[in-house]
Amino acid sequence: MKTYLKKLSIAVFLAAYFALTYFAAQAISPTGTVTNTFIDSWIPFIDFFVIFYLLFFPFIALPFVLFWSNFSRYKALSAGFFLIITASALVYTFFQTSAARHTFTPTTIFELAIASIYSADKPLNALPSLHVSLTLFATFFIYRYRKKAGLVLTPLAILIMMSTLLIKQHAVLDMMAGIILSVSVYVV
Repeated sequence: MKTYLKKLSIAVFLAAYFALTYFAAQAISPTGTVTNTFIDSWIPFIDFFVIFYLLFFPFIALPFVLFWSNFSRYKALSAGFFLIITASALVYTFFQTSAARHTFTPTTIFELAIASIYSADKPLNALPSLHVSLTLFATFFIYRYRKKAGLVLTPLAILIMMSTLLIKQHAVLDMMAGIILSVSVYVV
């Protein structure tokens, strides 16, 4: 029972820490440097990729479920997430970034979902992409201890990471920084 409460408190802490640091950085630094480059203009806007973008939250929760019964792995996973969120929050606070978004009038259910995301989430905290860094870290972690599950989940992880570019929530530089951050934390 004690371990159960510790795991639950870690999960609640991480979720609250994620939200608090994310929105605090936006309040502290309300404008940012645009990270889009000429490469981003070559990437199409594909509205149905919002499905994969929204799968981010269940995807990053999955390793916590998979490693619930192994407290040492659960703690290691939590530490990795904590480091990624902390490093990202520091960048967002001291070097706020923004990604130029796609301008459109919603006509499909997917575009309505994207418009809702754009409305709820300011175009800040772009670099590094937490969608990319946390998804990639979760995939690495799952693959390390459960290779079959990691292999099965890798295509979905790639789609989640691609979605950040294809719904124009992030730019290529944001994705690259997310990859570098994730790999750096995983190697540590």
